Amino acid sequence: MKKQIFIISALIFAFLVGILVIGGKSVIFVGSESDTEEFQDAPMMSRDLDTEEPEVINGYQIVEIEVKPKSYSPIIVIKDIPVKFNLHAEESNITECNNAIVIPEFDIEMPITPGDNIVEFTPTETGVFPYTCWMDMIKSTITVVDTMEGIQ
Repeated sequence: MKKQIFIISALIFAFLVGILVIGGKSVIFVGSESDTEEFQDAPMMSRDLDTEEPEVINGYQIVEIEVKPKSYSPIIVIKDIPVKFNLHAEESNITECNNAIVIPEFDIEMPITPGDNIVEFTPTETGVFPYTCWMDMIKSTITVVDTMEGIQ
């Protein structure tokens, strides 16, 4: 009888611990607005947006970011001008997660290797388009605008 009570007590304890752990983790996703803001500032989400007009060389907008172990930087480009997007990566910054990018809007999937990784595309619509690691854990954005006028 004592053995059965011990087993039942252990199961109840494990159940309660599971609820606390899951409940604590889900606050990030279903919590208050301030919880959401805190999550958006996490290291995996870079918020430093370069608002300078991209340099245009030989008809291509040239945009470069430095790949970090837990983040890709957001970029801004101008609609209807071809883009050469360089994701420069130091070997020490490449991880199992960030070693490939996916840009669904432009049908791009590409491995990231040490050095320069050039992605070419031509944005034909304005908007904010996600790009992520192949695991969809590291996320950033490509913002496409008509002009850089008024961007801060």
